Amino acid sequence: MAAMLSLVLLLVAGGARAAVLPDSRVVNGQDAEPYSWPWQISLQYERDGTFRHTCGGTLIAANWVMTAAHSGGSLPDRLQQAELPVVDYEHCTQPDWWGVLAIRRTMICAGGAEKSGCNGDSGGPLNCQAEDGTWEVHGIASFVSALGCNAAKKPTVFTRVSAFEDWIEETIRNN
Repeated sequence: MAAMLSLVLLLVAGGARAAVLPDSRVVNGQDAEPYSWPWQISLQYERDGTFRHTCGGTLIAANWVMTAAHSGGSLPDRLQQAELPVVDYEHCTQPDWWGVLAIRRTMICAGGAEKSGCNGDSGGPLNCQAEDGTWEVHGIASFVSALGCNAAKKPTVFTRVSAFEDWIEETIRNN
């Protein structure tokens, strides 16, 4: 479980221009316009001459990607987006929801009404619009319920980026 809650910063060869992330299997999402989320990337591996999506990530500095410590999912072919309502900590930690053993203050619960993340979304960002209209990454997709995507009282769980800002800045500075 500790690995699921960790963030990993990966050095990316090349520039900071974002690739289009393939379909992330967002439940009841819609296709995003190409390059509408230019900081989002598709972390891929090469096998038999073909590049394959393994998880999403967020460009946070030149040559630096923030993603989940774990990745997986099917091979999607389009970036999807959905507006996910944030579920407060008090509700998300109720025993019939995720509970206090699964959810920590370093996490954000979002979605689950009609829209949610799903397998293959790991590492992708929870983007929130600030008062000045700019977009900020508040969370990194971490896990969904084993009961299935969009299960009742089991919203998508994101790692809270603000809980790791000092570590992120220190890691970039020292590397």
